[in-house]
Amino acid sequence: MHKEAELSFKEESTGTKTVLILGGLLLETLEKGGIVFIDELDTSLHTYLAKLLVMLFQNQKVNNKNAQLIFISHDTNLLDRTLLRKDQIWFTEKDEQGVTELISLQDFTDVRQNTPYEKWYLAGKFGALPNLKSIEKFHSI
Repeated sequence: MHKEAELSFKEESTGTKTVLILGGLLLETLEKGGIVFIDELDTSLHTYLAKLLVMLFQNQKVNNKNAQLIFISHDTNLLDRTLLRKDQIWFTEKDEQGVTELISLQDFTDVRQNTPYEKWYLAGKFGALPNLKSIEKFHSI
């Protein structure tokens, strides 16, 4: 009933390609130590896979060389207090002049150990939400 078939790399899904490309880099960084920077970690990755990659760097048995993963993501599911500490989460927000400001979750004094990071973020408590003014202009046309 099930037939095996080989796929070339270009026939693989974008998510599979991402895992294959990032996997080697991440494993090498974990093995040797160092820092890896990834823009949009979650691009074409299921949330569970993105969380798994982050957890690898949080696990002291796996990450015994203290490698660091610094990443940008739009996946709010990663705003999980069981995954990241508040000193590991930073938001970006643009002011009226288009200047980007970095804001640490740790700067919010009302954040506690049981704070639901994602829920509070989506409710606007940390700012850094997308600017919808340009989208609202299209509705008025």
